[in-house]
Amino acid sequence: NKCISDPYEPGSVFKLVTAAASLDTGTATTNSGYTCPGYQIVAGNRIHCWKHAGHGNLSFAEAIQRSCNPSFMQMGQALGTANFSKYFDSFGLTEVTGIDLPGEASGIYHPEEKMGIAELSSSAFGQTFKVTPIQMITAASATINGGYLVQPYVVKQVIDSDKNIVESYEPVVKRQVVSSETSEIMQDMGEFVVATDEGSGRNARIEGYRIGGKTGTGEKLDNFVDGEQVIEYILSFYAFLPADDPEYAVLITLDEPVVGDAQSSTIAVPVVAARLEDIIPYLGIEPSYTASE
Repeated sequence: NKCISDPYEPGSVFKLVTAAASLDTGTATTNSGYTCPGYQIVAGNRIHCWKHAGHGNLSFAEAIQRSCNPSFMQMGQALGTANFSKYFDSFGLTEVTGIDLPGEASGIYHPEEKMGIAELSSSAFGQTFKVTPIQMITAASATINGGYLVQPYVVKQVIDSDKNIVESYEPVVKRQVVSSETSEIMQDMGEFVVATDEGSGRNARIEGYRIGGKTGTGEKLDNFVDGEQVIEYILSFYAFLPADDPEYAVLITLDEPVVGDAQSSTIAVPVVAARLEDIIPYLGIEPSYTASE
């Protein structure tokens, strides 16, 4: 079960965690600004943005909306190693989630004592460490659900042959990771990704519904063939709805999709949108149309 047993480099979906931690510590605010010339020099190495021409000057919201890597390197460096490691742990990414399924794996990450500026900068935008999809969706949901890390579970009740309830399970809140105020801002940031024409998640729009999300394009940096590094990609999209009061979340990852231009905004996002179109009627969520819709 790859969702719980296969750690992967999450890429930009993880930026929700970096952004929430930055807001919660006050090292960033909604008024913060960033500069993207298309790359960032870190420890003598040039790390490129996905947009090599650069994004120019960006606000905090635009950095998330356009998924700008240099902006998040700057955000991570301002956050600092100690704070980054603290929130990485608080979001449950240093431990298994405890879901009631066999074979759950733990992630691979940089411990604080071995995290230099290079590791901090790359980790801030979701590279050079690995988590499982169940860890990622649990952490991402904690950024927008009021700030609570909730243990995922599958079984709600065990019922015997006479339809008596033998066992019952309820949600377990492990801890509050970020404040409710931070979480409300992150809801807005996620909706901004989908609702605006410049947002990387714009292809997830469904008329009548407020949807938020975050795209991710992760490079598989440990992929070698005959001793040569071969860069392959995992494209993903995390979505939640309703954006202003989230109840449902979806994370889909596409492992090494065979496409010409591997971008999650054009490949992974429509897959999630199609799933949401199936799920929404089943859940009975009523639409609320704007005047233009």
